[in-house]
Amino acid sequence: MAMIDVYNPTLPATEAQSFLNDLLEESQFSGNRNEFLNLIRKVESDNRLMANPGTTTAKGVYQFTDDSVGTAKNRAINLGFDKGIINLIPDNPQQWTDSEADMLTAANMFAQSKVKPGFVDELMVDALSGDRQAMQNAYYMLHHTDPDDATKRRVDKFMPLVGPLEDYDY
Repeated sequence: MAMIDVYNPTLPATEAQSFLNDLLEESQFSGNRNEFLNLIRKVESDNRLMANPGTTTAKGVYQFTDDSVGTAKNRAINLGFDKGIINLIPDNPQQWTDSEADMLTAANMFAQSKVKPGFVDELMVDALSGDRQAMQNAYYMLHHTDPDDATKRRVDKFMPLVGPLEDYDY
C-alpha cells in the first residue's frame, strides 16, 4: 500500500506550469533555448550575464531591475513552482544560472493578467511558437513595458516582423 505524504502533497500542475516545465526541460536537456527567449536576451543584454546599463538597477541577461526580482519570484510561486526552490534563487540576476533566468522570465511573463482571461497564455504560446508579431507584442506588453527608442530599434533589429531574424551566437 502506497503512503500518502500529507506534508508534501503532490498537486496537479497548472497548464502554464506544465508548458513552462516542458520549455525549461527542453532547454536543460537539449541545450536549445526557445528562440523567443534567446531574442529577449539579445535585445536586453546581448546575452551578457554581467550586463548593467548603469542608468537603472537592471541586471543580468534579461535585465531584471531590483524591484522586479521579487515580483518574478512571487509570480513563479503563484504558478505553482516550489517556493523553497524559488526562494533559493539569488536576488541578484547576475548570479542566476541560465535555467533560473529562463524560468523566472517565462513565469514572470506568463503570470501577468492583461486584457482578458487566457490572453497572456495565447500570446505567450504564439510568441514561443515563433509568431513574430506575438513576439513583439509579448515583449512590449509583458517584459519591457516602457522601452526607450534605442530598445525599440533593437527589437526591430532582432525581432523583425519580416525578413530573417538577426543572427546570434549562443
